[in-house]
Amino acid sequence: MKQIKNSIIITLIFFLTSKVLADNGAIAFAYPINHLSIDGDLSDWPSDCEKFPIDIISERGISPESASDFSAFFMSGYNLKNNSIYIAVEVHDQDYIIDRSINPSWSEQDKHLLYLDPKHNQRGSCPISYSATEIKREIGGSEFGWDPQTAGANWDNVELKIVRNGNTTIYEYRIELESISSNQVIGLDHVIYDKDLLDPKKKYSYVMWGNHAGKSGAPKRTGDLILLDKGTTLANVNGKINSLFSEELLGKTVDIISKDHENFYISARIDSIQSYQAKLPYGNYEVHFSDAFITNNEDDIRLDLTKPLVISITQKQEVLKPYILQKMNKPKIKNEKGALFDFSNSSILKIDKYMKEIMLYYAVPGVSLGLIVDDSLVYHKTYGVKNALTQEPTNENTIFQAASITKPVFAYAVLRLSDQGIIDLDKPLHQYLKFKALEGDKRYHKMTARHVLSHKSGLPNWGRKLIFEPGSSHGYSGEGFEYLSRVIEKITGKKVLEILQEEVTAPLGLSKNTYFTREPEMFPKVSIGHNHNLPTTNWIINSVGVARSMYTEAKEFSKFILKAMNGQGLSQSTYVDMIRSQTFMPKNDSNPVSNWKRSFGLGILKKYSPYGICYSHGGSNRYFQSLFEYYKEKKVGFVIFCNNNKGYELSNDLREFLIIGN
Repeated sequence: MKQIKNSIIITLIFFLTSKVLADNGAIAFAYPINHLSIDGDLSDWPSDCEKFPIDIISERGISPESASDFSAFFMSGYNLKNNSIYIAVEVHDQDYIIDRSINPSWSEQDKHLLYLDPKHNQRGSCPISYSATEIKREIGGSEFGWDPQTAGANWDNVELKIVRNGNTTIYEYRIELESISSNQVIGLDHVIYDKDLLDPKKKYSYVMWGNHAGKSGAPKRTGDLILLDKGTTLANVNGKINSLFSEELLGKTVDIISKDHENFYISARIDSIQSYQAKLPYGNYEVHFSDAFITNNEDDIRLDLTKPLVISITQKQEVLKPYILQKMNKPKIKNEKGALFDFSNSSILKIDKYMKEIMLYYAVPGVSLGLIVDDSLVYHKTYGVKNALTQEPTNENTIFQAASITKPVFAYAVLRLSDQGIIDLDKPLHQYLKFKALEGDKRYHKMTARHVLSHKSGLPNWGRKLIFEPGSSHGYSGEGFEYLSRVIEKITGKKVLEILQEEVTAPLGLSKNTYFTREPEMFPKVSIGHNHNLPTTNWIINSVGVARSMYTEAKEFSKFILKAMNGQGLSQSTYVDMIRSQTFMPKNDSNPVSNWKRSFGLGILKKYSPYGICYSHGGSNRYFQSLFEYYKEKKVGFVIFCNNNKGYELSNDLREFLIIGN
């Protein structure tokens, strides 16, 4: 058989065995193995290979009726001479269904998904998924885009043989890697789809080795495969967490990182008594809590991860001293009044220091910040990294998802069209274009552009069913904005992207780093979203969404704030209409400035602050969060774009530092 360089071979087998819990619930061990024939015949595998069950039932599927209906196991080994990992999977299944149609459905047949993360990087590498049936091979993971290792993934380095014999299916792999070594950990997982022939519910079983579905959609969702030398002595390690947050620790993990081997770390799950267990080779390690935050009574508590537990494993039964988990203190604001009201060159040093401290506290990897004083952009800086895995730094051209900050930009375009007599803000929208999904509810005939731009459309944020009569109440709605964009396209005969370019980006000078849909030239500029400090899917919207799809950065977007919020490009009457309160919002006790009365103009949120009217809008696409605030009377403001799910909290603290003071 052809020699393959840098390979991994994995075999799936079914036997009863214990399971060691890890990052997602699973740890397996692989030992050196001689070259095997990848033929689906497992008789040449060593008889002492440990078998690991694949038996976690995902909520996505149904439970097998019995072990005869479905059971599965795998075993693994590695060969340093050809840098290969071998994996064998054996599935016992009464029914074996393969969809031989032209476009087979993933849920209508039996198949195996192998997830492999050779880097297994603590900062959040992405596993490659190999999806296999007898007649089809697919690769997953590369579409998510945050990890360069997945970009060129294909089946060229993989040997696979699938054999069905009676009620048993064998998947035997050899996977070629760039390099492997003993005392290395590789991310590994399995998912098996099992479709039964006579299933009246037309469902399937979705069975995993480790916990967490969506294994290639986020980091650290695979199990751990530890490559060990033959005869390596393993210790049973038992640890304990000392923390005030006992209930919140259940199901969380600690990372155990080798100090002796560069590519060695595993994750162990914490149980109900704040204990964790692992099997590890003798050596020196550090124990770190895996996440920067835990949730306590709906509040996120930032943990101090700067003091790991240092351990030395020297005996087969190792009981560790407690790992003391402590809360991190939030950086204090020491200026008596907001930094923007006393801005000078020395302010910049204080702002930079505070930004670095507050980014660390909220585990925000990257930020684009712009500061406005005397109606001018006086300071712009990017902080941190675009991608926590690659550590690529941000720069002045790094762009972020602006999410709902897209809304005031689209609203400005609509107002310019209103000035030109192209759209009447008070004419029922159905007279321009019917909303077919609402035709059964004639209340929608009252809906106007004014209602949409002031969030009185009656539509929910997302959904095509009225929840109140248009104009009668306040209800934030992205759906209404999308309906209005279709109306604009109908009455202008142009795509909404062309409208945005003609009415906003070109006249206001936002053409360098502002995008509303996927374009090739934006890819080198794009920041990756993060869940806390771990990267997530690099999701770039491939069609214009006027409620959410804009990418931009603080320096360029400050032009929009200074020009649009002062009425440039609008008639005086339209500008007055834009900033006039159209609907007042209910009090929001979760808002840190909840005592400030709030209302919506046309596309703009108004806050009635002690410093005068603040024109504002925020945005959150979950893993990107942003905010701008412009205090017109004081001629100050700020805009910030963050690339994780803590951006709102950071922005609220930044308001205190820049505007409110201590």
